[in-house]
Amino acid sequence: MPLGAHDFSGKATIPLITHGGYGLGDSLTVVARYTPQAQLAVGFSLQAPQERQTVERVTERLDGLTVVR
Repeated sequence: MPLGAHDFSGKATIPLITHGGYGLGDSLTVVARYTPQAQLAVGFSLQAPQERQTVERVTERLDGLTVVR
């Protein structure tokens, strides 16, 4: 199901972008366009040359988030 088909009212999107060296690009703009009802958190970008490093860094980022319910 496409991202824009979901109801993101009252939700937060937390962009976690891995890439091969080009950074966030227009990823945040695309996420915001398809989830206009959601609160968009600060994007996290990681050049991901190795799977283990990527998993560790993303896990650290998620563990550091405060989610208000």
